[in-house]
Amino acid sequence: MCSLGDPPMKCTHVVTDQFSGFVCGSRRPDGCIVCGSPALYLCDWKVGRGKTCDRRLCDQHRFQPSPSKDLCPAHQDAWKAHPANKGNDVGINGDLFVRPSVAEPEALPGAAP
Repeated sequence: MCSLGDPPMKCTHVVTDQFSGFVCGSRRPDGCIVCGSPALYLCDWKVGRGKTCDRRLCDQHRFQPSPSKDLCPAHQDAWKAHPANKGNDVGINGDLFVRPSVAEPEALPGAAP
């Protein structure tokens, strides 16, 4: 328990290969959509109207096609299926997250509406 706040908050120590820190709050943070582990990343896939997918991801289940861009498993598949990205594991242009003209993968639990 963290001594800050009234009532005291529960804190969780989170460690990834890039950093470590504490997540504190009055409620349990939402977990990764794949495994339920603490989610430190959100999917950056554009879904329209200036919004992104925002599915919660842990370090193990995020796909990072370019620096500071993370994708959930469904959007990783859509990204790899796009003709501009065939055979590439990392992004090669500035329009990586413009919604490609491929069918939207089925919704996953925890997806933002």
